[in-house]
Amino acid sequence: MNHIVAALSLLLSAFLSSSLGFQAAPTPTPQSAGTTDSPQEMQRKAPRRETGNPLIADPVVQRARLNQFLRANVIDPIYRRPTETELKLVEVDPAVRARYTKFLSISGAGIFKLVPDLGCGEQTTVISAQPECLKYSLPGSGNAFSFRTNGYRIRRLADLTSSGDVFNIPGVMLQGILVKLGNVPIESISLKSAGLQFLAGFTPSGDAKVSLAEGKRFEQGVIQNGFQYARSHKIEMHMTYAMRSVAYRGEFLRIVQGTSYNELSYDRRRDLIVVFRTVAFDPNGALTIIWRELRNSESPKLHREK
Repeated sequence: MNHIVAALSLLLSAFLSSSLGFQAAPTPTPQSAGTTDSPQEMQRKAPRRETGNPLIADPVVQRARLNQFLRANVIDPIYRRPTETELKLVEVDPAVRARYTKFLSISGAGIFKLVPDLGCGEQTTVISAQPECLKYSLPGSGNAFSFRTNGYRIRRLADLTSSGDVFNIPGVMLQGILVKLGNVPIESISLKSAGLQFLAGFTPSGDAKVSLAEGKRFEQGVIQNGFQYARSHKIEMHMTYAMRSVAYRGEFLRIVQGTSYNELSYDRRRDLIVVFRTVAFDPNGALTIIWRELRNSESPKLHREK
């Protein structure tokens, strides 16, 4: 993998320097892009400067070709789905899964494993050489899960992560509210259950300033009817939690080597209410969680002052 990353970086740097007339910064490489191309194949794919045709030699055309190359080989792989091999490493123990066969037959129910925070999921455009990070090469390193897409994502597009003994809601442009319901059966929880009324009744604002102020309130914690609603909660075993995840629609711009794009276009932006429960704890620190979707609706668009 290292020789592939190096080849890609050199090719892009050379192209930028020769074709666009400036010195390029080192090109970020996607964490675990999953490519199997050889250096020779990457060289074949890399955009080349062509001077025979004035149109192709035009800087605007060259920039467009570079943008296309970066999207296909650097940007898109950041948001890829985990491979089957990667998912094997975070596979739920079959004995644990078997205990919840009936629950998992319910519409909207699921189960997943949350790997401890190993410090691998913070950077999305570099490859960490730490053995733990190389092992958990999937997006978010197995420590960032999206209920909206029912899969592992990078932290910025995730609904739930853990750090030490705390659950966190990390997503960008996301109003996240977490509440601990207690040691109660997850099957019995509905939108009318104790602790859910506040989540279900909360109306997210589409105004960026108001949303930011609301987010700060939840960072401190809001107490209602004996329940604490916050962006983080202590992890406890055999405990049931509920979450409201309002992933706003809009724009969150990112730039890679001069190519800008809206990161939210790679995500499923929804307003979701889920209930989840911690059911198992591995010797290596990984949590197994069962969950169920209670409500799924269109999320509001976030408006900023221009």
